[in-house]
Amino acid sequence: MQSIFGLGVWSDNDKALAFYHEIGFKQTTTHTFNLGDDPQTDFVMVKKLQK
Repeated sequence: MQSIFGLGVWSDNDKALAFYHEIGFKQTTTHTFNLGDDPQTDFVMVKKLQK
């Protein structure tokens, strides 16, 4: 069985997105939530872990 690590990154955080892409994370979907009355979108990213 392969392990997968997932995380959410704010869609406007270009530096974090570049970093996670650089170390092998792939965007799979998005997740939108409200911060007060302001909708925020995270990119859900995953990486397969090596054993």
